[in-house]
Amino acid sequence: MSARSRYAPRVLLDITEHSCGKNIPMKEVTERESLSLKYLEQILPVPTKHNMIEDVHGKDEGYRVLTVLPYNIRQMKYCA
Repeated sequence: MSARSRYAPRVLLDITEHSCGKNIPMKEVTERESLSLKYLEQILPVPTKHNMIEDVHGKDEGYRVLTVLPYNIRQMKYCA
């Protein structure tokens, strides 16, 4: 199993847990997961391509979850 395939679920889980309806900047994810920004930029295109997350540009740029993932359902009640 490659390092990217191990880190991708961690990154998705991080974005899911911390989003609560807002966009999560890559810098926040890199700090929490101890990853470099360059490495994160290599991981995120795949879930973006499969419509699991969306890359938002502009004033409130960052990533947000598009697909309700199995581990996301439990977190939804805390965001309401």
